[in-house]
Amino acid sequence: MGTQEFVFSQVGSSAGPGFVNVGNNCYVNSVLQCLFSLEEIQKLCVDLANHNIKGSGNVATAVSHLWNLRKRAKDLAVAPVKFLAMLQKEWPEFLPKEQMDSSQFLYFLLNSLHNELLVSLVSPKILSSNFTDKVTYPGVTCCIRSYSNFKETPLKEDSWLSLIVHSWKYRVKSPISEIFGVQVVRLTSCSGGCSYENVSCRDIDFITTIFIPECESIALSDCLRSHCKENFLTDSKCDFCKKVGTLRTTLLFGRVPKVFVIQLGRFVQRSPTHFHKNNAAVEFEQNLNLADYVVEGLQTQTSYSLVGVTNHSGSLQSGHYTSFIRKNDRWYEFDDSRVSSVTSRKLDPRKAYLLWYSRLPRVVPDGKSSLPTCSPINVSAAPRPSHLATPHKLQTTQSDLEPAPSPKKAKV
Repeated sequence: MGTQEFVFSQVGSSAGPGFVNVGNNCYVNSVLQCLFSLEEIQKLCVDLANHNIKGSGNVATAVSHLWNLRKRAKDLAVAPVKFLAMLQKEWPEFLPKEQMDSSQFLYFLLNSLHNELLVSLVSPKILSSNFTDKVTYPGVTCCIRSYSNFKETPLKEDSWLSLIVHSWKYRVKSPISEIFGVQVVRLTSCSGGCSYENVSCRDIDFITTIFIPECESIALSDCLRSHCKENFLTDSKCDFCKKVGTLRTTLLFGRVPKVFVIQLGRFVQRSPTHFHKNNAAVEFEQNLNLADYVVEGLQTQTSYSLVGVTNHSGSLQSGHYTSFIRKNDRWYEFDDSRVSSVTSRKLDPRKAYLLWYSRLPRVVPDGKSSLPTCSPINVSAAPRPSHLATPHKLQTTQSDLEPAPSPKKAKV
């Protein structure tokens, strides 16, 4: 390993070394710090280093190499030169020495690792787009793609939950999808009285992008309610009764992951060449519960704790990325090669761009919550959304409620 990958720096904290900015790569550094702080990613890197996971490609190899450098760095900062060289080869959109968007980098990294570390090559059976066949049961329509190597499992009539469970069970799996995978479910119904209802499941998402309205300040809970609110599509043709009327759609989560990453939609394209940044203060919570936005009956573990924040200051053309990471109930700021201990007051709701939430374990047997004792950040209590006041009641059987298959070691 070349010594050019280590650089003396003011690190001096137990949170870990910084990454050197070798040329407008702060957007890479800030994401990598949040990623490497996760226990699940740390374990994955150990498995890659010990060759416990087969099929790793160039991206996984580069991530493992950088992780090992970081472990050896001690009081030195790490210059990710080999990692950036890999990006130049593997990421078509990568522009050396130029500022780019941290969320785009995270999308590339997670999708590349997912594709390189696939566990199952059987594609999801129920999708919301690019489907070839449509199967209709009484009152329920689902989109289905057929595969010759897939033994079809009968779907229970009138059971939305069964369709969603099947979609999740036969997803394409990897260590990345088991950590970050979010199942997005869209419910559609006809308001014309024909009782038509449709459930469709999108391909698994790794990042959830939340729209932010133009305002001075807004709570993250309000943004989530808006993301999952009912929408009414007027002058739309119902696939069942063929009448033109109003369709009601609702977006919910079928399954939520171990690590829930929220991208705050701060950058809005107003012309082919101009992006506007929304600097609204998004008041985010230390403890987040997604129970109101998950299809009832699918998942009980929906409580999360904030473990990292990727920040953006300035404009898209001349901005800077940093990250805040919580370790042992203390917050640290990572600003390229500089690492410092800070308080939660340093977290700025106007600069937060990516929010990293880690799912909490189940409630302990004595009934006490396992929430951490650290104080909340900008807590904004809000009532349950009106359209979710009565949870979606789905017909279930015991087999529907079986947990998702446990992750297996990756194979090709």
